[in-house]
Amino acid sequence: MNILKQFGDWEFDLKEDVKNKMKVLLIILFLIIFALLIYIFSIQYALWRLKKNIEQKKRTNSNVRLMNPSSFKILENLVDEYNYLFDQIKENQLDYQRNRFILEQTLHNISHDIRTPLTVASGYVQILKKEQSVQPQLLKIEIALKTISKRLEELLLYQNLLEQNIRVEWEKVDISNLLKEQLLSMYDAFTERKFQVKLEIEETVLLELDPDIMQRILTNILGNVLKHGEKLLEIQLTRQPKLIQLRIRNASNQEIQNLEQLTNRFYLEDLSTSEKSSGLGLYIAKELVELTGGILKLTYQNNLFEVLIQWPSK
Repeated sequence: MNILKQFGDWEFDLKEDVKNKMKVLLIILFLIIFALLIYIFSIQYALWRLKKNIEQKKRTNSNVRLMNPSSFKILENLVDEYNYLFDQIKENQLDYQRNRFILEQTLHNISHDIRTPLTVASGYVQILKKEQSVQPQLLKIEIALKTISKRLEELLLYQNLLEQNIRVEWEKVDISNLLKEQLLSMYDAFTERKFQVKLEIEETVLLELDPDIMQRILTNILGNVLKHGEKLLEIQLTRQPKLIQLRIRNASNQEIQNLEQLTNRFYLEDLSTSEKSSGLGLYIAKELVELTGGILKLTYQNNLFEVLIQWPSK
């Protein structure tokens, strides 16, 4: 009887011990669930605060950077990503404002360029009504109108470049002949400006490209020489095993301060010469060279300005 009683007491104690342990486990489980709920609620509250801060930053366009509204490290990366996006947006806005200013300034300059020859042409037309000998005046009117046509053509080409509307009609072109023809058409202009012209043009240099685009490239570069160069013009066209190279060098009548800017659209090295140029010539030339698969480089040394164009030779 004593043994049975002792066994019964031991079994009762065991059940009580299990019950106590179960209670402890339930309490621990409850505390864990409670802690998780607090943690989830805290994260949701932190995200809500972050959302409010983002909305305020968007509304005010403030430069103040977002901060982690909590002690949770998990939100640091999210805050960093939002700050990066806002920085990019701010940078894009500044770029837009700069480009808009440049465009407005350029439109102003080009409008002035167009207005001046129009005024000249209009004035001489009035004179023609009174004068018997009209040939000199007619010549000046023709020059003025050609200037207007050239400016508008540059603007149209610039617009087509921006909108990527230029289609390259690929064909085999003799650059040597094309270059000679272009120089011949500008012979009088270079002679009048008393340029000493030195040519080193290799015969029958053939390349697959668009002849109209190539002619525009040459027109813009040689036109730039006439506007800003003096005394000396050197042209070298050579064919190498893997490269076709065109080098155009001229003496410069002014020191070039910002060489790297010259192929930027609308950039003018000397604003006092804005009546002579829209600032699009070298930019258009560079864009067209790249459109035909080449590269254009500028150098300036010892008062010599050089345009180097290279195309891969297939």
